[in-house]
Amino acid sequence: MSEMKLAPYDMFWPQIRGIIEKCQMADLVGKVVANIR
Repeated sequence: MSEMKLAPYDMFWPQIRGIIEKCQMADLVGKVVANIR
């Protein structure tokens, strides 16, 4: 049972991590741009 439940997480986790990293990068870029202004 637990393996069946964990399989989708293993498939989606890399995508979720990628989205989180992109959000963090966008946040960082936004702060840098705000500082330049």
